[in-house]
This record gives sequence, C-alpha cells and structure tokens, in this order.
Amino acid sequence: MPETASLTPAPVAPELAEPSRRRRRLLIYQGSRTSLAFRAVVVFLSVLITAVLLVVLVQLARQVYQEYGWHVGTYFSSVFDSKPIVTAARNTAIVVLVSCVLATLVATILAWLNEGTEASLGWAGSLMPVVPFLMPALSLPLGWTFIAAPQSGILNILLRNALHGVGVHITSGPINIYSWYGMIFLYTIFLTGFAYLIMSSAIRNVDTNLLEAARLAGARPLKIFRQILVPSIKGSFLSAFLLCLLPALAMYTVPFVIGPYANINILSVSIVGMVNGLYPPHYGQAFISGLMLLVPILLAWLIARRSGRRGQAVISTTRGSLALMRLGRGGRRIGRTVLVVYVIIAVVLPVLGLLWVSGVPFWGTSLSGRWDPITNLQLLWHNSEAVQGIINSVVLGVVGALVIMTVAQLLAYGQRLFPRFGGLLDGLVKAPAAIASILLAMGIVLTFGGPPFNFSGSYELLFIGFFLAFIPFASVMANAGQLQMGKDVIEASQVSGGSELRTFRRIVRPLVSSNFAAGCVLVFILIIGDVNLSLLLSSSARPTVGYAMLDLQIDAAFPSIATYSLVVAIVNVLVTSLLAVVTIGLRRKR
Repeated sequence: MPETASLTPAPVAPELAEPSRRRRRLLIYQGSRTSLAFRAVVVFLSVLITAVLLVVLVQLARQVYQEYGWHVGTYFSSVFDSKPIVTAARNTAIVVLVSCVLATLVATILAWLNEGTEASLGWAGSLMPVVPFLMPALSLPLGWTFIAAPQSGILNILLRNALHGVGVHITSGPINIYSWYGMIFLYTIFLTGFAYLIMSSAIRNVDTNLLEAARLAGARPLKIFRQILVPSIKGSFLSAFLLCLLPALAMYTVPFVIGPYANINILSVSIVGMVNGLYPPHYGQAFISGLMLLVPILLAWLIARRSGRRGQAVISTTRGSLALMRLGRGGRRIGRTVLVVYVIIAVVLPVLGLLWVSGVPFWGTSLSGRWDPITNLQLLWHNSEAVQGIINSVVLGVVGALVIMTVAQLLAYGQRLFPRFGGLLDGLVKAPAAIASILLAMGIVLTFGGPPFNFSGSYELLFIGFFLAFIPFASVMANAGQLQMGKDVIEASQVSGGSELRTFRRIVRPLVSSNFAAGCVLVFILIIGDVNLSLLLSSSARPTVGYAMLDLQIDAAFPSIATYSLVVAIVNVLVTSLLAVVTIGLRRKR
C-alpha cells in the first residue's frame, strides 16, 4: 500500500529556531521602547499646553483679585441683576444656537450634494462653502453692509430705483441687514464653512459598500441620504455643531458691525467693551463675564464625548473615491441650483459689494461717478504696514497650521492611550475657546510680554497667542477624524504587535489625511483673518492682516478696507487651493 503523507510538521533545527525567538524578543523590546517614547511625547505636550494655559489664567485671576479681592461672589450675583448683561446673554443664546443648527444642516446638505452626488461642482464646489471665511473677519459683514444697508446698500439702491419706475416710492430698504434676520443670516453663512469641513470629510469617508448596496436594492437618493448616510455620520453632527459653537460664542466682527444699528447687544461685544471702552479697563469684570460662555462649551463637549464612546467605525478603508449618487435629470438640476444659489448669496453678492466700494473714492448713497480700483490698489501697495501684514500672517498661518494640527492629532490619538487623562486634557484644550479672544490675548501679554520672556511685539508672542486660541478648533477637527475611525482599526494594529508610533504613522495618519488637511486649512484661515488677538499681540513693527485692517478702520477708509479684503482673499484662495491639491494627492495614495 502506498504510504500516506504525514501531517506532522517537520522539526526545526535548534540553531534556526533560536534566532527567530531572539528576533521576536528584539522586535517586542524595540516596540515597547518606541511606545514609551511616543507616550512620553504625548504626555509632554499635554503638560506643556496645560501649564501655559494655567499660567495665563492665573494672570487673569490676579486681575480679578485686584478689582474685587475676595468678594467675587458679589459680582456674580450682580450679573444676573444687570439687565444689559442678561439681555446680551439672552441675545447671544438665541443667535448662536439658531445659527449653529442652521449652519450644520446647510453644511450637511451642501457636503452631500457636492461630495456624494452627481450634482457635484467638483473642486469649485469643495472651495465654495469655505470662501466666506477665506476673507478677513471684517470682510463678510462689511461686504453685506455695502450690499444691504437700508440707506446706502447697493442692492437697496437698485431695488428702490426699479420700484420708483413703477410708481412705488420708498426712502429706505426694502432689505435691512440691520435686523435679527440679518444677524442670524451672517452668522450662518460664516459658520457653514466650519461645519462643512467636518461633514464633507465624514461623507468622503463613509463606507461605499453601504451606499452601493442600498442603490442596487432600488432605494431612492433621498431615502439613502436619510436612512444610510445620515446614521453613518451622526457622530460628526455633534462635532460640526461644536466646531460652529466655538467661533460663534467668541465672534466679534459680525455683532460689532450689525449689532449697534440693529439694537442687538451680544455678549462678546460687551466683554470687549469692558476692556477697550472703559478706562481703566475692567479686566476682572470682563474675565468673569467671559466665564458665562464656558457653560455651553462644556455641555456640547460632554455630549460629544458621550456620543464618541458609543461610536462605531464608519470610515472606509478601501481604495477609491465615493461613488457619485445618481439623482436623475431633475434632481441634478435642483441640486446644482441649490449649490449655485448658495454661491450667489454667500460669495458673489458680498464680493460684488467689496468690489464696488474698492473702486470709489468714498461710500455713499449714489452709484454715479467713476469706478477706479487701480487708484486704491496703488495706495494700498505703498502702505508698507498693510503689505508686511499679509506676509507675516501668511508665514504665521502656514507654520501655525502645520504645528497646531499635528499637535491636535497627537493629543486626539493620545486620548485612546490615556482615556481618563485624555478626557481631562480634551476639556482643557477646548477651554480657551470659552474665553474672549481679547482676554486671552491680555493674559498672554501679561505672562510673556515682560520679564523673563520679553516677547512683547514679537513673532513668538503672536505664535503663542494663535496656538492657544486656535488649538480648540484643531482639536475638534482631530477628534472628528478619530471618531470616524472607530476602535476596531486601532485594536487590529495593536493585536498585530504594532507600537503606538507605528500605528499612528501607518494607520491613523493615512486614514485621517483629508481631515488633517481640512484642519490645516481651517487654522490657516483663522490665523490670517484674526482681528481680536492682533489688537493686543501685534505692533507696527510686527503687523498682521487684522492689525492693518484695524488701522484702516480707525480712519474710516472703507475703499481701502474693501481693497485690502479682496487682496487677502486672493492670497487665501491660492494657499488653500495648494492645500487642496496636496489633500487630493494624499487621498489617491491611500
């Protein structure tokens, strides 16, 4: 009978087995050393950020003690008896909550149409929602003021002339940007770009197999959107809302431009007025009032963290891009109409307002006269402070965006390594967002402006200020990327013997590359468009875009401000387009 093959494995020679065991031990030892070093870096960054923030807060607390001593509770009780502050808090709650919800909903629809359907406008559609904050912070409210001011708004002048031709005579309006609707409208337009960064990244990372299976089963696009796509990205809704909440609570430019004429007092403007509008400045009163903004931040953060613990992985690890959903001819037209209308409202009209005012000698109620933007551009070119402000802001924006977003991703991943410590750190990192930017800048000046650092008026002082002010936004972006990834991907790498550093480099970073680039775009735009921090941290020797625009605003030079806003917007578009190209390259390599 023929012999059957034995299934017993052949013995391995001892001299061959021993090197294999040694190699495994060496790899385990090297992996443990790498993991310890990686954790040490995360802990060091955590301690450093916490220490700097605590020192800044201590400096602000000293100002409170100098004003109130140990009777701080007396001021807290007087806050709720003060009708102006209670009214400002109520107005802030209404405007912020309504605008954040609307911005999240609008951003979700825009992201779905542009990223997941055949109504997509391509790269132009990807840049569309973020264009409003590609311009400096003052540009959006000023652009819409030039368009829809009741008396001298360009659109109102044209509408009144048209109504006059048919026998209807009005002297004001018919559109009034100085109203509750105007305030919420401008907040929503500005915040939509923040929410779009998270929602577009979430939709791009949805597992395409789920959508394709639903499509093959005969589900219609709206049903796929409601029952498949929305549940898959539900964790990102809270992240998008929180990301909108941070700038909405601290926003100064929109209520500063619209609020006085609409008789709508917002808490952020009141806080800044306590510092800039009173002499001597009431730093302690402003700081304590700013703590009222901490409550909604903490509530939103706690809800987002609880949702994150229950989150499941929805990120797609397969190669390729999201298959565009077919809407049919009618659906495609409706989708593109929605995108185009948003472009007209959020981009075209305010830019037209800026363009018109940039070419006139002064802004008034008449549209007659010569339009000459070259003259204003030449005047701006010879303004050395304005030119140097653009250069400084671009350099600080690029360097700051890369550093801040890298640190944010490390800390977001560190929350998986140290769950309890990571949760505490996440709250501390987001704490600066609850403090008015001008108060944070004041604490930084008190801490680092004098001995032993002597950073007053330096690039180092600006970088520290931008880092502390914008690390909360980067943290929200980084946490959103981690939330999409889920726990099973990390656990699979750890079971395979990968160290934390190797897992971060080979698994985490490639999967959240688009999230990283979107965060860099966000931080860059925040830095180059900042006004509040520049008010105290910049100087004539180290100007920024915000500092230069404040000087132009003091002179009420509306044509110069409009010209400067357009130049800065062009620079922002060039830089963010470059980042978008890099992002596409990273996604294709996945």
